[in-house]
Amino acid sequence: MTDFNGTLTRIFTHYGFTSTMISTALKIAAIHNIHNKDYKYLQNDNHITNKSLDLDKWKTYFSDSELKSKFWGIYPSNIFTKIGYPNYLV
Repeated sequence: MTDFNGTLTRIFTHYGFTSTMISTALKIAAIHNIHNKDYKYLQNDNHITNKSLDLDKWKTYFSDSELKSKFWGIYPSNIFTKIGYPNYLV
């Protein structure tokens, strides 16, 4: 959510899109960027669960030590490194 175009560009590049294709794909994808939506749209779209666009909301879910333990029981310890994210669950 913080870098919509950058993230999609990396995905499109990974899949072999040319720069022209990436430019076109970003224009198409822009209509789905929730930062371009007004408050009323966000409130009425049931698909969007984080209507406040609070990027730290996920931290409340992982404040529970039992949930963290279950997460680490499912996923490998290097999961965040593998997908290119910092490990905030330490």
